[in-house]
Amino acid sequence: MIDEDLWDDVLAFIEEGSLIPVLGPELLQIEVDGKSTHLYRHIAEGLAQRYNLPAPQTRYGELDDVVRTYLKGDQRDVSALYRPIWDILSKSSGIATPPALLQLAEIRQLNWFVATTFDGLMVRALDETRFAGQQNTNYLHFSPNRPREETEQIARRPVADRPMVYAMFGKVSASPNYAIHDEDLLEFVHALVSLSALSPESWLADELRKKNLLLLGVHFSDWVSRFIMRLASTNRLSMGSERKVFVVGEGIGPDSQFAEFLRLFARRTRVCEASAAEFVTALRERWLARHPTVAAVPTDATNTLSAVAGTQQKGSIFISYVREDIEAARVMQSAITGMGGDVWLDERRLQPGDRWKDEILASIRRRVRLFLPLISQQTENRETGFVFREWREAAERAEEFPPGERSGFIVPVVIDQKYDGNINGYRHIEESFREVHIDHAPNGQPSSALLSRLKDQIRAIRR
Repeated sequence: MIDEDLWDDVLAFIEEGSLIPVLGPELLQIEVDGKSTHLYRHIAEGLAQRYNLPAPQTRYGELDDVVRTYLKGDQRDVSALYRPIWDILSKSSGIATPPALLQLAEIRQLNWFVATTFDGLMVRALDETRFAGQQNTNYLHFSPNRPREETEQIARRPVADRPMVYAMFGKVSASPNYAIHDEDLLEFVHALVSLSALSPESWLADELRKKNLLLLGVHFSDWVSRFIMRLASTNRLSMGSERKVFVVGEGIGPDSQFAEFLRLFARRTRVCEASAAEFVTALRERWLARHPTVAAVPTDATNTLSAVAGTQQKGSIFISYVREDIEAARVMQSAITGMGGDVWLDERRLQPGDRWKDEILASIRRRVRLFLPLISQQTENRETGFVFREWREAAERAEEFPPGERSGFIVPVVIDQKYDGNINGYRHIEESFREVHIDHAPNGQPSSALLSRLKDQIRAIRR
């Protein structure tokens, strides 16, 4: 159990802008073919299948496992693996952004992130949550093989008015410019020092060595973890420091070698053996409890939904969508939240008999003030689905409104990129939806007209 002093420290450092989260693979929980896994295991299993290798075993070290097994074959070159990894990630573009990253992005006083992974998903989370999917996050990524002009660009302090993600071990590409195994990590760490990226006078070193660090699910081998801790410190670890370091993750309990090393030589470091994703969920809830008026995007209706402004009810705006349209739904959610709307976007996978179904339907019947059904080719391809129950429930409730007010409750939105305004091409929508104005938001991005309409609706809800 995490003690309250640790929570108070972390929240206080966030409020004063002196905490930098360092993100590891444990946060990258994804869903593939209806099964929960994490991104690096998904990549490692894809490589193993491609080269007919045994399935990886080491938790959070699967990719290094596969690389080692691959190199034991005759005349195999490790440089051949980077492009297939890039292919696997490119084909996985439909995978939803991990919830833990979206929850971190909601804590808007966190603007500085260090990624120890090469996927760029934290950048996506920030863009989705804070910029309605527009690419506004600074994304810096280091590599020993980068051209000199790109290395010099990293050496310049970025613009401070936008969030930033620094990928310490590279960004995925078809070229070997990112770390996929332990020898890569050794080379990157050596280059970070020898190329002066972490020299005492660099802005990056200044940030890392002065601010408090929150390591979340960073699963390096023991020697790499120790070396990185030293790189981010101005003095020997045993000499102490005014700043604090928090280490959170699975399998780093008090008996681990790394925890013992920190306990002996870095005594201001707090080690917390816990799921990094669960820690982030709890952190977000505590943050919103302290800052209830901060516009935050709810990523799970099982968490407390934030009351955003005025007397607006919690979860008063409901986005109804099918699972395949989750990315468009998140873009829509971010746009509405940016205007002060309190959005309920439920991302749970409902199962038969799930009690959350009753909660959702009851909310549509009684509490929801604005219902946005997302219409797409994905909904057309469905013959059944809970989404249609949501639509019927909303249509039945709309019957209680005078005809002129129904368009103020239901705002149907077509999210397909190619839509010519002919709603007759969509057979599965409720007939009552055809009686109101149907808007178009390609891939979930509202037009200026739709944004204006939604803004009017949000004002009406507040009144």
